Amino acid sequence: MNYEFDPAKDESKLDKHGLSLADADGFEWETAVERKSDMPKLEVGHISPTREEDAAINAGIAADPDSRELDAEWFAKAKPASEVLPPEMYAALVAKRPRGRPKADETKVFTAIRLDADLLEAFKATGKGWQTRVNAALRQYLNEHPIVH
Repeated sequence: MNYEFDPAKDESKLDKHGLSLADADGFEWETAVERKSDMPKLEVGHISPTREEDAAINAGIAADPDSRELDAEWFAKAKPASEVLPPEMYAALVAKRPRGRPKADETKVFTAIRLDADLLEAFKATGKGWQTRVNAALRQYLNEHPIVH
């Protein structure tokens, strides 16, 4: 296999993967065996820690007496939660709960409405919760200007 060595790219690969492209020079490509990894695919935008960051994280774990790495011996002695928790606690732990935010007593109705651009931008500029503020402004208008049917 022919390749051109790029020191900058090599440094990047070394930081990212812990492998140097310089090691490929003596590699026997014809006898290489490909192994399928059971590692999950990383999500888009995932950023792995650098070697230095990983070392700092591991040093912090090692220095914390309340946080130890669980080894094979620990897992061999581990028991399922159903065997060690009181039945009512285990039942509460595994009970199906609705996902997401609880429903309000009065839920909102989705609608599409056309607004002047400057009006919309003014509300959006107030940050998170701007739609709630639009709702409050409309409610205030109705309170001050009752609509007679």
